[in-house]
Amino acid sequence: MTKTRRYLFVATLTMALAGCGEWIKADDFKGGAGGALEDFPEVESLEHYGLSVVMERYTQSVSSPSDQQVLFDYDGLAADGEARYLLDQYLASLASVDPSKLATPAERLAYWINGYNAGVVQGVLRDYEGKANFSVVDTGSFFDTPSYVFGGETMTLNQLENLVVRGDTEHAAASGVSSERATLFATWHGELWPEGKVDARMHAAFNCAALSCPNLLSGSPFVYRAANLEALLQQNIVAWLDAAKGANAGGISQLFDWYAKDFVAHSGSVESFIETYRTDGLEGIDTTRYLDYDWTLNIAAP
Repeated sequence: MTKTRRYLFVATLTMALAGCGEWIKADDFKGGAGGALEDFPEVESLEHYGLSVVMERYTQSVSSPSDQQVLFDYDGLAADGEARYLLDQYLASLASVDPSKLATPAERLAYWINGYNAGVVQGVLRDYEGKANFSVVDTGSFFDTPSYVFGGETMTLNQLENLVVRGDTEHAAASGVSSERATLFATWHGELWPEGKVDARMHAAFNCAALSCPNLLSGSPFVYRAANLEALLQQNIVAWLDAAKGANAGGISQLFDWYAKDFVAHSGSVESFIETYRTDGLEGIDTTRYLDYDWTLNIAAP
């Protein structure tokens, strides 16, 4: 039995996507968007197996003299019913996991990062439909469509990243959010960062399906887990800053403009953050200018 078929078999029977002896059955998360958190199964640890299989099969690393891109074969995934099932069921399982009950902040951050990246792939499959020159900014609403469910709560990708993970209550994603939901998002945010400080390295883990985004993982296990989170956050931030799309003689990524407050809170200034995590520090780069953001879809060539 191939690896994909083996995981599909497991997912079909029991949706065994959780660890620590916890099993999520299909009936547990069916219609998860309408369930109450107190009714969800008790899950303390996740291995993210379903997403790992999808990412292993459809990510493709491409290197050039100045950069490395990790591309994604959206066409291949669109034609693979088994893998699409795994992706859909993986996201369905996250819908009925209460992130507050995950054992550690690392488990929770892995939950949100993997959930975001899986949601982006699912969203591209929904909107792309083989259109030439498609990018996620074409529709104008890709990141603001409330079609993703986490912890029983329907939200947008912008709400996940900016309200839950970053805790930026002034972000446009907070517009129209009820006080009850705002409180829930703030609770989830606080549980991610018990010391009250966002780790800005996490920006290198979120992938927005554009060439200028920090890369998806290109090696095993292809997903973030509590056990590897610290190592991958460190590895990813260095790789992103060493790549041309992170920082070069022409400028630095616009992420340093859009999320400046995170980098300043982390290191005191954007410059200090880059100097700390880039292999060559500030040497050879211009921190006074921002690189044009390339929103070209990170799609692998057929």
